[in-house]
Amino acid sequence: MTDQTKHLHEYRTRMVTDVVTGQVDVREAASRLTEEIEEANELPLTDELLEGGDDADLLSDELADEEITA
Repeated sequence: MTDQTKHLHEYRTRMVTDVVTGQVDVREAASRLTEEIEEANELPLTDELLEGGDDADLLSDELADEEITA
C-alpha cells in the first residue's frame, strides 16, 4: 500500500468509527445526498442530447474539413 492509500484507509476507518459511536450525525448529510441525487436525475441523458446522430456526424465531418484546410 502506498502512503496515500494508507491515509485514506485510516480516514475511512476513523469516519466509520465516529458514525457508529455517534460522534458524527450523518442524518443531515444523508438528507442533502437525497437532494443531490434528485438533481442529478433531472439532468438530460447523453443519448437525449445526441438525438439525430446524423447531425453529430455532420459536425465531425465539418471539423475534419476545417482541420484539413487550416
